[in-house]
Amino acid sequence: MKFYRIAQNTIFDPQNGIGAVPFNASVEYRGFVKPMTPAEFRELVPQGYLDQESSLHLIDALKDGKQFGNPFLIVKWKNGKWKVTDHEGRSRSDAVAAVYGQIDMPVHIFPIGLRARDLTEDMTSAEFIPQ
Repeated sequence: MKFYRIAQNTIFDPQNGIGAVPFNASVEYRGFVKPMTPAEFRELVPQGYLDQESSLHLIDALKDGKQFGNPFLIVKWKNGKWKVTDHEGRSRSDAVAAVYGQIDMPVHIFPIGLRARDLTEDMTSAEFIPQ
C-alpha cells in the first residue's frame, strides 16, 4: 500500500484516510493511480449535492493535516477510452481545491472486469469519458 503526499501537510492514505474504502487499499491489484487536479476529477463526475457543513469539515480536516482516502473512479474500457460508470470523492476533491487550488491528487481508477495485471500502458494513459 502506498501513501501519497500532495503538499507538505497532506497525505492520501488509501487504507485509513477520511473516506477510504476497502478497494482503495488494493489499487495495485485492482487498477491504477492517475494524477488529476480537482477540476479534472470533477469534470468526469456528476455535479451532485453540495453539503456546506461537510465541505467545511473536510477543509478543516485537510488544514489540520488529517489524511484523506483517495477519490476514485470506476470505469469500463470502451472503444479505446475509459467510460466512467461510478465514482467517490467529490467532497474530498473540492476540499483539496479549496485549500491548495488545482494541485495534482492521486485518483484511484478501478476498471470493471479487469485487474492491474491486464492493463497496458496505452490503457493507463487513455482518455476518460465523463459519467
